[in-house]
Amino acid sequence: TRQAHARGAELVLWPEATMYVDPRAEPQVRRALLRLAGRAGATLVVPYFLRDARRSEALAVVPAVEGAGRLTGELSPGRAKQRASWFLGERGGGYSAATPLDAGGLRLGLLPGLDAQDPALPARLAGRDAELLLTPTHDWPALAVQQRAAALLAARTVRLPLVRADWRHGSAIYGADGETLADAGTELRRTVLVTELAPGPGGTSYAATGDALAWILLVLGGLAILSAHARPSAALRRKARRGARAPRPG
Repeated sequence: TRQAHARGAELVLWPEATMYVDPRAEPQVRRALLRLAGRAGATLVVPYFLRDARRSEALAVVPAVEGAGRLTGELSPGRAKQRASWFLGERGGGYSAATPLDAGGLRLGLLPGLDAQDPALPARLAGRDAELLLTPTHDWPALAVQQRAAALLAARTVRLPLVRADWRHGSAIYGADGETLADAGTELRRTVLVTELAPGPGGTSYAATGDALAWILLVLGGLAILSAHARPSAALRRKARRGARAPRPG
């Protein structure tokens, strides 16, 4: 965080499960985070894992900014991971809605862990006016390749910049067009990536509708097929009319 601050960062994303306590429930941790955010002059996005609840969450630590009217720093509400790593005994989804996190005037769309692999989640966040997507992860080498591809696809699909922070494998920053702006590579490496990003304008038309448009078109197509089968052809209608005019025998 200090390295990022020295290079001019105003927003710092930490990797998934940076700590194993809820910062809001631990006064000492809360004070330490607010002090660090204040000294760095940057908003910190801090992912944490709750052992008893067995779920991952993340929150934003917003520093005090006297000129902006924030005389004291604050911790935002937490946002839960939606797609749990069930194979690790993790729970997720349903604890909090997939809505952007307001942090110092910026709307952040959080996609922790495997969340970026579900196209509906970034679309939902963008449709709710997220300006920047954040993906904190804790991957192993084989998974990092898939996770990077999913993150890049999410950025391009909803036209929002995306920051991916991992402990060791595959940290990267992508622009709204999918361009790689900074990349740590997939090899075992701990580093700090810093670049300049322009937040996106919010949801695009695809982001707002997501897969709903495809389902609507599919339903309409099915109805058209059913209608075609249910409606008799012109030839059959003419034959039926001729049969109705034919004289009855006897």
